[in-house]
Amino acid sequence: MDIEFSFNSPVGDALSGIAQALGQAGIEHADNEARLLLSSTFGVSSSDITLAVIMGISLKDLQSAGHCPISAAGAQEENFRLLRQRVMRRQAREPLQYIVGYAPFRFLKISVGPGVFIPRPETETLVQIGLDWLRGKGQSIKTEGHSARAEGHSTGATASSTGEGNGSTGKASKAELGPDNGNGQGAASAHPRIADLCAGSGAVGLSVLTERPGTEVYAVELSDDALKWAHKNADKICRTDPSAKNRYHLIRGDATDPEIADTLGAGRFDAVLSNPPYVPLSRIPQQPEVREYDPDTALYGGSVDGLDIPQKIIISSSRLLRPGGLLVMEHDISQAAALRSFASRHGFSDARTCPDLTGRDRFLAAIKR
Repeated sequence: MDIEFSFNSPVGDALSGIAQALGQAGIEHADNEARLLLSSTFGVSSSDITLAVIMGISLKDLQSAGHCPISAAGAQEENFRLLRQRVMRRQAREPLQYIVGYAPFRFLKISVGPGVFIPRPETETLVQIGLDWLRGKGQSIKTEGHSARAEGHSTGATASSTGEGNGSTGKASKAELGPDNGNGQGAASAHPRIADLCAGSGAVGLSVLTERPGTEVYAVELSDDALKWAHKNADKICRTDPSAKNRYHLIRGDATDPEIADTLGAGRFDAVLSNPPYVPLSRIPQQPEVREYDPDTALYGGSVDGLDIPQKIIISSSRLLRPGGLLVMEHDISQAAALRSFASRHGFSDARTCPDLTGRDRFLAAIKR
């Protein structure tokens, strides 16, 4: 479908034209996505765009103000053509994050592209649960205010939105997983060792690494495509913090294989954080961004109910964790009761279900016996 704006259009008209084109393609939050496509292509901030709209500045003048990333002659026309190409890609339902090259996750901009699972906003809460426990605060699990992020955008769709929540047994809007939790083992040391299983782009482990000084992270990922993106994201962080190079270890391996503990060190970890594949094979996601672009190996849980891979992660985690160590794992909203029960039978106590940002059952939190 046509995109109704030109190079001489006022920025406000261009935003409206892009948003209309995206909305007609069935994209939610079309206004927000239009703004992000424009700002990322022209190299300007959202506030710059707001000012340009108020002042009636055209696309041509916005670029000529010196904000555009291409400074050679013809930069204005080149960026305009790039913008139109990006809008058409998004109309075809290619994920916005692939188009702009990153996904915001907490305080990081995680580089993403074909072959890697796009980190979702709800997974930020998984990180927060782990950080609160590592900091010895006890665990007041509140989803409000847990989404600390770089300048962001919507994901368009999340694979984890499928399914229905279960009953209240074992749910925790406030789950006290405190420094000793009644087991006398104590909280993590000043230099905790964390395993990030099914690491994907590295978003979870790298967030812990940068937000919890002194932490050592071992990230395990099987996909070669995903590993390329994880290496890229780790390299960015190591350039700004050279000490991170010695504290972040990216390992190609199968996190569902219990023998991964022999590789990393059985009983040596303070916490395991994991966002494994968990979507039930019985529920193919409806969103094109998820169904057609997220790698199947990062999406589906290996069985009709999606429990096969999460259960294997629980077993691996039981071998990796020291007594009193913490497991936090994301799961489908239909899987909470089954995973609590499984964890309780495989070396964990005090298995709780924690909510995501929308209040749905989303995370298993359990202490290693």
